Amino acid sequence: MSKSNYLENKVLDHCMGKAEFTMPSTVYAALCVNPVTDADTGSTISEASYTGYERILVDPNDLNAATDGEMTNAEDLVWPDVEAGTDVVVAIAFCDAATGGNVLYYDGDIGNVEVSTTQSPPTLRAGALVITED
Repeated sequence: MSKSNYLENKVLDHCMGKAEFTMPSTVYAALCVNPVTDADTGSTISEASYTGYERILVDPNDLNAATDGEMTNAEDLVWPDVEAGTDVVVAIAFCDAATGGNVLYYDGDIGNVEVSTTQSPPTLRAGALVITED
């Protein structure tokens, strides 16, 4: 999992005493149909467009506490049912807003995962999400 340029800069400024970084009050997970880059924002990522899609709120209680520079999901992350349409998801981005906002972390290496009415709802199983700091 990678950090966006936005988050890298905020963490560096915060840790080096340049400017305080306020923790996001909410974090949302987005299914992306194009690769995500460090420079992307929550407005420039290309998200799934199936009928019923929206970013999902990531409840902090559904995440395990970080240990050894790593955090995983304790619960399944489940997106809304695919009511119609098909998308091929290639990345997941974690943003600080339900729409737009800033990309915080992203995983651009999830392969090509088709989501359709027969693969519904899109789900990231408990333990499958691994966010690392190194």
